[in-house]
Amino acid sequence: MRTRPSYHSGFARSAAESDAPDLWRSLWGAWVPMLGNTGQTLFDHAGRRFHGTCVNGPAWAVGQHGWMMEFNGSSQYVNLGTLGDFGSSQYRGVTLDAWLQTNYTAGFQAVMRTVHEVASGYRALSMVLNRRATGELDPGVIAIVSTDMNKYLTGSSQYGVNTGVCNGNIHHLAATVWPPANAIQVYLDGKSLPTTMALTQSPNNYVNYVYPLFLGAGNHAGTPAFYFNGKIGLARVWNRVLTLEEIRGLYADPLGMFRERRRVYGGFMGRRRRFLLCGEAA
Repeated sequence: MRTRPSYHSGFARSAAESDAPDLWRSLWGAWVPMLGNTGQTLFDHAGRRFHGTCVNGPAWAVGQHGWMMEFNGSSQYVNLGTLGDFGSSQYRGVTLDAWLQTNYTAGFQAVMRTVHEVASGYRALSMVLNRRATGELDPGVIAIVSTDMNKYLTGSSQYGVNTGVCNGNIHHLAATVWPPANAIQVYLDGKSLPTTMALTQSPNNYVNYVYPLFLGAGNHAGTPAFYFNGKIGLARVWNRVLTLEEIRGLYADPLGMFRERRRVYGGFMGRRRRFLLCGEAA
């Protein structure tokens, strides 16, 4: 059985090193507590150096697939920054995913969220639990919201459907946003959920984010809100829409893209290496 990727055992740092190189395509940010405890800095493993700064000391705990970052639901989160020019390129599509564990259903809680609201526009990207896209509290409902600066919105949620995401177990949650088709799709544990669109328009005025994306809380124009009460083991952002097959793969093998590719040695140098390592005849 192959070793689970970690800071201790090693892990892939690029597509060239990875067992699953296609998953690195258009990967914009990857924050992976599962790889190991890194204190109060959450490193970005997508290679863009959007390293997260922990605020008010979220704790570390061991989960099913490795380490997880634990949030108290009242003051703790990770500031992931504004992610460069990610905001202005979102017309190409977005995928968000996270491994999480929570049993809190009494209020809204953001897995990741940024909102920029001014008189002339409302720019948002949001993954929130227990909340309909139209703003009502609804336990177990998942709301994904994406808007451009014209306030044009593509929003979705499972109206009146408790998905079980807040039942205290560890779950994989993913969502794709495809602006040209005004489409959002939500996935829980590798399965596509029935999605009710709250409103569909034609967003096309994408600009870069003014306010950072928060993990474990929502950033509403610089003010933290919707604090997450539970644990998060991984969060990633892609600047493309992943396929159903790819999302099922993320669920089946949480750290698969960080598993190092097997090295195959052939010819004389391969035989020579096997001799040196294993004592085989060269």
